[in-house]
Amino acid sequence: MNAKILLVDDSRFARLKIEEVLRRCGVCVDFVHAEDGAQGAARLAEDQFDLVLCDINMPEADGFEFLRRKSADSGLADVPVIMLTAEEEIEIKLQCLEAGASDYLLKPFHEQELVARARIHLQIKELRDSLHTKNQALERLVRVDALTAVANRLHLSECLRHEFSRGQRHDVPFSLAILDVDHFKAVNDRFGHLVGDQVLREIALRLTNAVRAHDVVARYGGEEFALLTPRTRTEESTLIVERCRRLVADTPFAGGDEPLQITVSAGLSSFPADGAKTEDELLRQADEALYEAKRAGRDRLVSWEEHSRA
Repeated sequence: MNAKILLVDDSRFARLKIEEVLRRCGVCVDFVHAEDGAQGAARLAEDQFDLVLCDINMPEADGFEFLRRKSADSGLADVPVIMLTAEEEIEIKLQCLEAGASDYLLKPFHEQELVARARIHLQIKELRDSLHTKNQALERLVRVDALTAVANRLHLSECLRHEFSRGQRHDVPFSLAILDVDHFKAVNDRFGHLVGDQVLREIALRLTNAVRAHDVVARYGGEEFALLTPRTRTEESTLIVERCRRLVADTPFAGGDEPLQITVSAGLSSFPADGAKTEDELLRQADEALYEAKRAGRDRLVSWEEHSRA
């Protein structure tokens, strides 16, 4: 199996014996050794393992100390641990399980039992990892717009809720812009929806390239996009949105036989500068500012501050 096992035991002979048995039976070919619980916990934190076999009785830091340190790191919760003990008392076995062990094996162990238990826990780990990967993929599907591969409206709403809450608690500024593709219906009518879809994908890519790593680009709906800029005041957000607008306007888009000149209009609202008391009010401000940008001739950015002064 393509697995990596950590062996924690103060006896080198015991570690080599376990390794020899598991290698011979094809359970694993990659082993790392540790001489006590502290060293084992350090090895576990440094690398990725599929299974740990750990002795209980070790002079410096015992198996329970290893389990304590492992439990303190939530990122290691899915790594199974089989405890090795010569103690037959049920209390010791229960202590192991209550401390976070997945299983235990009595010394001296039978080789076939060692192999069987190792295989079972490696299989469980593999299934758990596979489920985690599938859940991550599902989470991405739920939060990413299928056409443009940027965040969808659900993810934007959650990010906006988080930023608004943080802004209210800690007075942290942020801004929200809504960008609308100018005359997009004409693009669909003249060149077809396939070209229209490609234009939307290209706009999403340009917006993503124009913003910072922690900014959120989302498809707000139809030909509308949203840009959330955390920890950013109005002046800096204005520069970011203007950069996005220019990246769309300055380079023509492919449109079959002829290049397309595409522009976007944008409305910007900032917290706390523009006084919004709720997320919906912030969205309304950005939307009204966008409408003003459209009314004023398109291909421009209007902030709520500018709109409210007009």
